[in-house]
Amino acid sequence: MSYFEEATELLKRAEGEAAELVAALEQSLAEARETQRRAARAVAALDPDSAPKPKKKAAPNYVSEAVIVNVRNGVRDVGGHFTSADLLRINGHTWPSNETLKRGLRALHEQGELRLVKQLRGGQKVYEVIR
Repeated sequence: MSYFEEATELLKRAEGEAAELVAALEQSLAEARETQRRAARAVAALDPDSAPKPKKKAAPNYVSEAVIVNVRNGVRDVGGHFTSADLLRINGHTWPSNETLKRGLRALHEQGELRLVKQLRGGQKVYEVIR
């Protein structure tokens, strides 16, 4: 047997042993995870107060104060009756998205700074600044 054949045989044997070891470790890991899940369920059943609480997500209609200020400044530049599309066309203002702009307009309307004049076909809303 040549040197290369011996080296190849040794590498094949090492590869097989490594594959067996990986399979055994993956099996052990799966068993450990299952044990952890069962223990967590048992602790939660015995002591509900110790169970981890789910994280609260931000409300889907949440608007930051910075967005409201930006929309308020944009509204001042338009004047008269306007829609969100009119605000999008203003130069000098950058909006993260049309949806964020609409949320900002809705927040200003709820705060009493804008009046809803009418709603067009397709749901587009026409606002007016309350002075």
